[in-house]
Amino acid sequence: TTASCPMAAGPWKGSGNCWRKSSFKHSVEAESSHWLWTIHCFIGQAEKSRRWMVARCRSLDGQNHSLCLGSELVVLTLQIQPPWGGEPLGLPINMRLQRKNGPTLIELATQMIDEICQWFPQRPFRVIADGFYATLAGKPLGAVTIISGIKRNANLYDLPPKRRKKPPGRPRTKGKELTKLERMAAHVQNWQTVTFRQRGTTAKRLVHIRVVLWYTVSCKPILLVIVRDPNGKEKDDFLFTTDVTMAPAEVLACHADRWATEDTFKNTKQLLAGQGPQT
Repeated sequence: TTASCPMAAGPWKGSGNCWRKSSFKHSVEAESSHWLWTIHCFIGQAEKSRRWMVARCRSLDGQNHSLCLGSELVVLTLQIQPPWGGEPLGLPINMRLQRKNGPTLIELATQMIDEICQWFPQRPFRVIADGFYATLAGKPLGAVTIISGIKRNANLYDLPPKRRKKPPGRPRTKGKELTKLERMAAHVQNWQTVTFRQRGTTAKRLVHIRVVLWYTVSCKPILLVIVRDPNGKEKDDFLFTTDVTMAPAEVLACHADRWATEDTFKNTKQLLAGQGPQT
C-alpha cells in the first residue's frame, strides 16, 4: 500500500497517490532518466526552521519578560539539476513537525526516508545531511546511502582482522582504535588531488580515504574522506559515506550540493514571503 503524505492533513487531506503525483510530477519528468535520486535532509542545530511566537508575561518582581516559543521542522528535499545548469535545486517533498515529548529529529527523519522508500520501492536513494544527522548511518534504511559530516572526536576503529584459524571464543567485531580525526589528518602523507563539481563550478581539494568502523553508530564499515584545502585557507573537513565504493570526488560533489537546500529555504522566505504571518 502507498503511504500517505504527512502534509496531506486537515482541509488538504487526500490519498497518498494524489499527493505523491502532485509532489513528484515535475521532478519525475526531470529525473526519470537517472537511476539514483539524491535527497537532502534539512535542519541542523544551527539552521533550525522556526516559527516564533512572542508572549509578554509579568513576573513576581514586576518586570516584563518575553517568552519565545517555536517549532522545529524536518524537511526532505529532492535534488533537481536544472536544464540551464549551475547550482542544483532542492524541491521539498516531505516534512515532519517535531512536537514536545514526541519523536526526536533523527526518528522523524528516519520515518520520512522510510516513507519515500515505500513510494518508490525499486529506486535507490542517497541522503545528504549535515553532521547532526550522521547517526542515520546506523538506521536500517535498506537501499539508502548516507553521506554526511562526521564529528571530529568520533571514536573510529580499523576493520576486524581476518581469522586465519578458528580460535576459541567469538570473533572480533572491530580492529584497533584509531587516533582522532585531526591528529590522523596531520600524519597523512599520501594525499590525492581531486576535481569535483561544487554548486555549478569546479573546485580542487586534497583528499585521503580510509574504510573504518564507527562502532558506536553502526557495525557496518563506512568510507572516511578527509578533505584539505590545497591553499591552506580552510580547515580540514571530515566526511563519510555508507557506500564504501564511492569515489571521493563524488562524495565531495554530493555534500557540496546540499547547499541547494539552504538556498531553497532562503529564496522561499525572502522572495516568496514563505515565513510571513499570512502564509
